Amino acid sequence: MLRHADIPLYGGSSLSRSEKEGEKSLLIDRLIPGEEAEVEIVEEKKNYDIAIVKEVKKVSEYRREAICPVYTECGGCSYQHIDDEHQVYLKEEILRDQFRRTAKMDIQPVLAPSLSGSPFEYRNRAQLKVDDEGRIGFYKASSHHLVPVSNCPLLAPSLNAVLSELSKVASLLTSLKEVHLFCNPTGDVALNLIRKNEAKKQGRGLAKKLRQLISLLHEDEHIIFVQVDKKAITTKGKPLFFTYHSQLKPVLYRSSPELFHQANTPLNNQLLEIVEEIVRKEKPKIFVDLYAGSGNISLAIASAVKAVIAIEESKYAKKFFLWNMNENKLKNLRFLLGKVEKTAIPPCDMLFLDPPRNGAGKNLCKKILGSGARFVLSLSCNPATHARDIYYLQEEYELIMLKLIDFFPQTKHIESFALLKRKS
Repeated sequence: MLRHADIPLYGGSSLSRSEKEGEKSLLIDRLIPGEEAEVEIVEEKKNYDIAIVKEVKKVSEYRREAICPVYTECGGCSYQHIDDEHQVYLKEEILRDQFRRTAKMDIQPVLAPSLSGSPFEYRNRAQLKVDDEGRIGFYKASSHHLVPVSNCPLLAPSLNAVLSELSKVASLLTSLKEVHLFCNPTGDVALNLIRKNEAKKQGRGLAKKLRQLISLLHEDEHIIFVQVDKKAITTKGKPLFFTYHSQLKPVLYRSSPELFHQANTPLNNQLLEIVEEIVRKEKPKIFVDLYAGSGNISLAIASAVKAVIAIEESKYAKKFFLWNMNENKLKNLRFLLGKVEKTAIPPCDMLFLDPPRNGAGKNLCKKILGSGARFVLSLSCNPATHARDIYYLQEEYELIMLKLIDFFPQTKHIESFALLKRKS
């Protein structure tokens, strides 16, 4: 069956519309809009079918060879076969489409130039899976089938160095189900070794292997922090530190493998610069940081406002937030422990939110409407829920800027940042 790819879809597929009566539209994986291909339907749905490419007949000028040898197997990347600049263009098109359909708005007048950085070697963290044979890698897309890897082109060099060594010692990894890696810009690496539930109850044999593994890891001078199941910590140093070269004030930031932290450090720093610029221009007195984590946003802008109130539900994140606050000698930060959705939002001038993939939702948006904030800064990793939340906020706010931030080149993920101003 010969089909033409019409528009990009969130998730890495393209939509192929059909003008033939009775023929459904197709979702075709890894076919670039504008291309034509012989395809095979692999799954039938009520209103559309899912197809895979058998042979590309009309090749896009933006198509290239993927550099990863397991690209077609691993579930991590969706866009490696597409030119880097065109990836950003397609993600902008998806953003436009989501806001047009969900928020009922044309974002072109407020769409700022996209933010992008290095297309490879940008990830400062990875969650790797381990199978029963001790092989380490990532899952195949939509499955629990492990694809072994010893090098990932998206990972920072220091993480790939550790991954390469781990791939050589499968016999020492059999008690683990996951290995979480995390690094800072200077190349220091932290690990969290997650054991299988049954391994926690087994005897000295597996414990000996784990000790051997930790000893081996510590031979690398860049590995400064190793922990097991978040609790049993063996270390020859301290948890990882980052220094933000903030325009307001240099910030020392402490984190660990199990805390949420933006995976692309250079672009995170650029995001902080954007937020700082907005804060300096609008001069809010009270700044509320929703889903604050360990303080990524709060720390960066604290010296420019009278008070920052951070709301976060993770006790683990609170521990690091308070350390970061004290280490940076910031006296104007206040941390509220609790679910954002159930915690009263204090009156404020400016509010920042970075919710999980399911977004803020209608009830939280209602609370934001009642917060009195003159400005809302919204960061989202899901264009569909971002468009929905901004649709809710339009009742009292005007969208004055939207920017795509390509935190995750080569992947389907789309991060967007919005600035909203309360209507007069």
